[in-house]
Amino acid sequence: MAVQVNDTSIDFLSARITEGDYVHEGTWQDDRPSNDAEISFIEEHGWNEFAKWHLALDTQANQFSKRRYEHLAGDFEKVHRSALVTAYARAERLGFSQVKAAATRLIREMDEAAGGPPEDALVPQDAEEETKEAQQEEDATEAPKAAE
Repeated sequence: MAVQVNDTSIDFLSARITEGDYVHEGTWQDDRPSNDAEISFIEEHGWNEFAKWHLALDTQANQFSKRRYEHLAGDFEKVHRSALVTAYARAERLGFSQVKAAATRLIREMDEAAGGPPEDALVPQDAEEETKEAQQEEDATEAPKAAE
């Protein structure tokens, strides 16, 4: 599995948050689209639109397979804070620091747009430090490639 941040998605989701298309409270367990809803969305809108709702891509998976798209961030209409928190936690558990940093950025953008985090909400700490660490890891990965 080669997971990388989906930059197109991050820009798309950030714009949705700016436009107010988000759900700030709730649980992802209750709001997550069903498998049938995902398939219907793909059939109606195509793979490129489906990809925009995912924070990361598994570059080793087939482009036309749901396995390629990681960390769903919304219900295909609105970005869900609970989905971003789920993506953050999963990325942290799996060691995907760049995905974790992207989720943190979007959570903070949404919290700012909403006037603060929901009461008793998980708020990722040290977002700036996480972003720096992710960038350092990316730079370290690309440095050997440049030397080749």
